Amino acid sequence: MRLAAVYIPKNTLPHLFGENHNEYTLNLGGQSMYEFKENNSIVELNKVSLNENFVENFWGNDISLVSAIIGKNGVGKSSILRAMNHSIDPESKKLIYLLETNSLDKLKIINGTEFSFSDNCMTQAEVIEGLLFETLYYSPNLDFEIIDSLSPITLISYFTDSFEDYFLDSVSRNVSFLNDPIVEDIKYVYDDFPSYDIIDLKAKKLRKSRIRAPYLESNFGTPHRGDALRNELIAQIMQLKDKKSEKENYTNDDFIESHQKSIQLLDSESFTQQFNKLWDLDDYKYLDESGYDFIHNSTDFIKNTEINILSYLLLGATFAQTGLGGGIDFSRISDTYDFHERMNLFLEMYLFNEHRNLANQIAIKLSGIRVENSIEIIKEISDYRYEKELGTDLKPIKEKMIMYSESFNLIFNFYEELKQWTKSKAIFFENGSVVFNIKDHESMLQFDELVFQYKFILKAFPKCPINISLFDFYPNKKLSTGEKAILDFYSSMYNHIDTSKESLDLNYDYYLLLLDEPDLGFHPMWKKKFINAISKTLPILFSKINPQKYDRELKEFITTRENPIVQIIFSTHDPLTISDIPNRNIVYIDKDDNSSFIVNENNRPKKSFGANITDLLADSFFVHDGLIGDFAKEKIDLTINWINSQKELKEVLKMKYAVDIVQYEYHKKIISIIDEHVIRLKLAEMLEELKGEKKLQEELIDREIKHLQEKKNSL
Repeated sequence: MRLAAVYIPKNTLPHLFGENHNEYTLNLGGQSMYEFKENNSIVELNKVSLNENFVENFWGNDISLVSAIIGKNGVGKSSILRAMNHSIDPESKKLIYLLETNSLDKLKIINGTEFSFSDNCMTQAEVIEGLLFETLYYSPNLDFEIIDSLSPITLISYFTDSFEDYFLDSVSRNVSFLNDPIVEDIKYVYDDFPSYDIIDLKAKKLRKSRIRAPYLESNFGTPHRGDALRNELIAQIMQLKDKKSEKENYTNDDFIESHQKSIQLLDSESFTQQFNKLWDLDDYKYLDESGYDFIHNSTDFIKNTEINILSYLLLGATFAQTGLGGGIDFSRISDTYDFHERMNLFLEMYLFNEHRNLANQIAIKLSGIRVENSIEIIKEISDYRYEKELGTDLKPIKEKMIMYSESFNLIFNFYEELKQWTKSKAIFFENGSVVFNIKDHESMLQFDELVFQYKFILKAFPKCPINISLFDFYPNKKLSTGEKAILDFYSSMYNHIDTSKESLDLNYDYYLLLLDEPDLGFHPMWKKKFINAISKTLPILFSKINPQKYDRELKEFITTRENPIVQIIFSTHDPLTISDIPNRNIVYIDKDDNSSFIVNENNRPKKSFGANITDLLADSFFVHDGLIGDFAKEKIDLTINWINSQKELKEVLKMKYAVDIVQYEYHKKIISIIDEHVIRLKLAEMLEELKGEKKLQEELIDREIKHLQEKKNSL
């Protein structure tokens, strides 16, 4: 079965074809060519003619048809693909689909329009209800305008909160796909298929300048010491008023201690000084003076992760001044011995800055503030009897304190799990990296679990002025942009297939892939290989699906075909890709000043399949106004214009004419670097007529002779 034609009724896509546009029949290269006509409220199949260029099983047993929608940027290729994406896409339109079956004289019609259908050609076309196939729309672009396409495979559908999340999802999909033995089958028929089998996980090398920047660019970097002292004194007064002090009478020593504390607050460090204290701890201090701007350069993965976590927590430690917060002596960080103690100190700082009195009460009752006591801390915060203090509503403050307690507990638990993961026999360490072998099942599962936990923990961090990223992921093979694009396409497809194969009622016999410029970003060599690659590899990928149909009599699902049939319709504007597509399988779209239109039979390009790339480029449909770049054309035109103007001047001045040597040498250089030898020699001849010499022409001819001699010798 194959989708052979699609009918677009009048005025269905006015944003594309203009208001009150004509009807269009898109022929995709089936066994016959079709024409629909709209007659009042009836759509008629008006003409059927044999496609003499059709070759049965041209694409193999499991690819029914490959077709292309061709046009320059902005003509509406994406709009047509989305219009064909059936009812799952809000941008889909009511079209008529004509499918050819294995029975040569029988057609199936899916009528999505409000019109009645009439078969004027007596083809025994059967109008059917519902879908016979699953449509999968794919775009490699992270374009938010297509996020409502609801396609399970297009890349924008994986974008949720941030690019960090998207990147992690992409890595996770790639790893799951590359772990499947099916990749070896794909590589067997597509030997350039990009892959990797090792992933190094490193603690991200954060720069101190990036961490400091939010404070250096604002007044956070130098907080007002008077505000800090005022908040401390207000907190002390509140304690006395609430009679929560442990002492009835105060001695001179008590007052001296209180005043010393006030002086300490006035001398308190700025945020930038606090960062320096943290980064200068013996556990984390940068070991190499040449890299002073980095937070760490240790080969200890865990220590590097610790300082990354603490740096982000300190970066997020900005609090609205309500008169209730107090702050702590951050110099105590120097007395801490491990990550656990530092997390406790940071949690204490977060809680005290929100409500010093309440945090102090918790510290006394629980004999200190510790991240592992989050349940008890949250209970104390929830049970605090005051709803307002100093005219400040305590509800949002208590909510933040609870959130901090939960966040710190989650982060610390993740850290503890990370330490346990690093002891697994399925992974190993190398130069400060955790190394995962994704071909090893246990290692791959641990990697998936780590990515899942990591994505979750990124959202657990308190609000931070910059995006949080603790780790970097490095495959053992550096992939180009094009290789990443190929891998993203296949892993996205694999992810959907791997999920669908478990749902028997969702396994179709036939899948229609609508690929929106899938070759975007590919190297020209890969563009040449693209059609050959997908026609051979996609059936391998879809072989994971076993098409099923529910048998009402047997009351069970039965297998209907060994492998699904796949049909591909892709859009492109690249001649390299379409040289693999028969001309009858191509829909050409062009654009005038007002709107786009489907190019009719008389005006469409005559060559595609097996055509030389220069022949394709020479067709005005692809490249208007010549085959060279506009910049080069402009430079050559300027040289020609200068030479012509000088010829006219020479004609007027005769013997008095003297060429401008500076300009002459400039245009001589322009001519010398032109690589098209016919143009180069002709321009050299025109230029040297101004001086009556032939030196440049001789040099260029000698160069050409040398090139041809070298070419001859290499035969």
